[in-house]
This record gives sequence, C-alpha cells and structure tokens, in this order.
Amino acid sequence: MALFLIRLSKKKFSFDIMKLNEAPDSKGWLLAVVISVIAITVTTIVWGGFKPVQEYNGIVKFIFQNIYYLFEAALILLTIAFGQKIGETLIKRGSLPYGGIFLALTWGLIHILLQGSLTGVYAFFMSILYGIVYILLKKNIRYSYMMMVIIFIL
Repeated sequence: MALFLIRLSKKKFSFDIMKLNEAPDSKGWLLAVVISVIAITVTTIVWGGFKPVQEYNGIVKFIFQNIYYLFEAALILLTIAFGQKIGETLIKRGSLPYGGIFLALTWGLIHILLQGSLTGVYAFFMSILYGIVYILLKKNIRYSYMMMVIIFIL
C-alpha cells in the first residue's frame, strides 16, 4: 500500500515523497534527538518499562512484531507527509506540524475511541511528536523514517 501511495502521489499530483530534501542541519538533528528521547521516555512510562523488554514474548514473535512496526512506521510517515503537504498547500505556513496534527486527528482519535483515553492520549501525543520530528528533519523521508522507527520500536 505504501508503494502504491508513493507512486500515485508522484504520478497524479507531482508530489515526490521520495525526493531527498536537503539534509537536516545540526540544530534540527539535535532537536529531533531531544524529542525522540522525550517520546521514548513517555513510551517507557506508559508501557511500565522499556517497550522492547515489555513486549518480548519469544524471539519469533519479537522479530515479527518489529517487522510489523517497520511497516506501520512507513504508513504513519506517509500519513504525516501527505498531511503536511495538504496543510502547507491550504494554509501556506510551513512551520506548523500539519502532518502530526492530521495523524493525531486520525490515528490518535481512533485510539481514543477504540482503546480508551490513556492509549488514545498517548497516540495523539506521539502523533504530534512524529510530525515535529518530520519538520525538524527537513521533511527528508529517509531520515524521518529512520527516526520514527527508532521511536516506534523503543
């Protein structure tokens, strides 16, 4: 699905998500790392311990869980990238994390409705952080994906 959406956005809307934007500067990287540490700390608190340790239930399940996370992170990043593009196009202010807000209003809100307030608020909060990381890393899809996978798994 991710590859289909990437191809469709390039072909139909001339929006090449895979086009490498400029590399993030040192300030952007530093802030992205700080936000990632905050996100991992929040995850550790919510999970009642370090997430990979809490989720461990045998090596096979652990491997497949993390493969699943790689795919889920890709879809989350696409949601952020498309949401950011829509926000910038409609509102014309590129510094706000429209993608994170869009993700929070979809993924986060669904978690609130289906899994309860704590999980939902957590997903909502993490969505905003993912969107901020995307902006800080200059909307560079490769760096953003790498950072989101780290946050998501840890």
